[in-house]
Amino acid sequence: MAQGKDINDLPFKAKWYLLEPILALIMCIIVIIGQNYEALIQGRDFVTLLTSYIGLWLFLLIWAGHKLITKSKAIDLLQADIKRYNY
Repeated sequence: MAQGKDINDLPFKAKWYLLEPILALIMCIIVIIGQNYEALIQGRDFVTLLTSYIGLWLFLLIWAGHKLITKSKAIDLLQADIKRYNY
């Protein structure tokens, strides 16, 4: 879409494209917040809060470490090579 292609030319298109990714993001945020919302709301027990959300911090740490070690950069959607795929 960013390079002027028609989304209907893709070999596979999700039935509810654009609604599904947004809904999935909202559901992920709800799950992350709802893991231990009592500790988040009360804010008294830092250890409980930390252990509930350790996976989130671990993911962010691994992702940032990967970005620093590999020095990978985001690919601009207008510059991405999608011509090798025949659609």
